Amino acid sequence: MNLELARMWAAVTRSVCTPAQDKRPLGDAHPKKYARNGAGVYGSATEWAMATGFCAMPTPPYAVIDVDDADALSALVRYAPQLAHTLVVPTSKGAHYYVRLDEPARAPQRIMVEGKELLSVRGGQWNTYAVGPGSARADGFVYPLPDGIMMVQPLAVAVLEQMSKELGDAPKTMPEPRLSVSRAQAQGRTAVERYVAAAVAGEVQRVRLALEGSRNLTLFQSALRLLAFVKAGFADRYVVLDQLAEAAQAAGLPAVEVWRTLKSAERYAMPIFAERKIARLERKNQNGR
Repeated sequence: MNLELARMWAAVTRSVCTPAQDKRPLGDAHPKKYARNGAGVYGSATEWAMATGFCAMPTPPYAVIDVDDADALSALVRYAPQLAHTLVVPTSKGAHYYVRLDEPARAPQRIMVEGKELLSVRGGQWNTYAVGPGSARADGFVYPLPDGIMMVQPLAVAVLEQMSKELGDAPKTMPEPRLSVSRAQAQGRTAVERYVAAAVAGEVQRVRLALEGSRNLTLFQSALRLLAFVKAGFADRYVVLDQLAEAAQAAGLPAVEVWRTLKSAERYAMPIFAERKIARLERKNQNGR
């Protein structure tokens, strides 16, 4: 399965693809080792048999915009509206946007704002890679397959330069979600119940505040996180779906699109992702006693 996905991905994104385990190249199968051969799938049959996913290093002028910040998701699409229609792989924190740069040699490797990375640009220009769709991490997260769009849109490097210049001292475009529940709501709940309730409240608020151009992706990511708690038995499916759907429609997404996105997220949500979070919470509470 990983090998077949990698072959498809190499063709669509003009990438050098190699076997991986938990976000890292397997053995010495780093994509840069094969970069001189051009886009394609590389690595031994033994490595692919052991792989839990693959690394993808697009060859210039193709690249990946790696966004791990909620504000950057909205900003990127605001500066480059065509990226709402490019190939995107959701991640646990943001997304990988596949693009075709006009001047890859001029592209910044990352954009920093007040010491925090807003986004990074990955690909053969810097011998860096992104994790491909279908890949599984050790914490249980699986990078979802793109839903529908399989085209790579162009992006002018001047847009990235403009973002870097204008966002340096800009205020946040979206307030941080409030992750706490009221004191009254918390009465009588266990630490796990309070944690899950706070997670639901925070993700629902994040969806409600999502800006145009990032609403669908924000809904998918929030649903992916919360449905992991549902599958692990820590949250009620109907409560989670109803609250997310109401918030997404309030943000401006059509109902048909909302439920299609929720159905897709439910397919990819992994219970182990929530189970490990709860296990860490319980260990923290035990150590604090």
